[in-house]
Amino acid sequence: MIANALLVFLPITLFAQPHEGVKGDVNNDGSINVLDILSIANHILGIVILDEQGLWRADCNGSEGSCDGEGVINILDALKIVNIILGSDGCSGTTVTDIDGNVYKVVTIGDQIWMAENLKTTKFSDGEPIPNVTDNSEWCSRVTPAYCWYNNNSSNRDTLGGLYNWYAVNTGKLAPTGWHIPSEAEWNILISYLGGETVAGSRLADIGFRAQGAGQRTSDFGIFNLSPDLDKYWTITQGGWEPTDVKYCVLTRIAPSISWSSHPKSAGHSVRCVKD
Repeated sequence: MIANALLVFLPITLFAQPHEGVKGDVNNDGSINVLDILSIANHILGIVILDEQGLWRADCNGSEGSCDGEGVINILDALKIVNIILGSDGCSGTTVTDIDGNVYKVVTIGDQIWMAENLKTTKFSDGEPIPNVTDNSEWCSRVTPAYCWYNNNSSNRDTLGGLYNWYAVNTGKLAPTGWHIPSEAEWNILISYLGGETVAGSRLADIGFRAQGAGQRTSDFGIFNLSPDLDKYWTITQGGWEPTDVKYCVLTRIAPSISWSSHPKSAGHSVRCVKD
């Protein structure tokens, strides 16, 4: 009986804005798994009716194997998710892979597509290695690209991502191909879309774009601090407290807001990328 019910085609109209999350992650919990299949089944059976955001994420079976959807929620969408889980299919735009082979979840927010995790590449997009600078004095005096792991401990790589100086950001080669480091204006588009600086932080967390608590590396002494409380994300926008500074935004693990400040270019901050 359930199998027959799953064959019912329910036409829908998708007007929800913003379309948040990724195709296939129906319940928007940050992963695509059997719970998403159950969400589709329950919607088709009328047990739980998805809202418009959930409908957009559930409509993941499109023409020629794409994940764009086709305007209906049916068994084909559930089968698409099964194939994604089994690794025999995938949705373009649900992840992005950098030059090192690191795979990042992504999240769609309005018309923008963002990495949902901190960058952790050790190479530029052209394959050139980024110098890993551990010495504090060298970090502070350096005027060329560098990265490090928090506390110079590589075990922090997967949990916190890398900390990069702005000289690495400014090469234009730090992000994966087809992606870039956002400007202040691009961050503000995201912030405005989610209701402004006072609430955007909590709303980002709700859709899987969470602070990882990577902290920072200071520009004056090269010390590590502020982990696991917050992340500071570089922009490409220069200026701020000093004309030679670069602006960054702050996302904490507890506060609902997003805030702004600036630092010298030799500071070490996290990076989130946005799709071109």
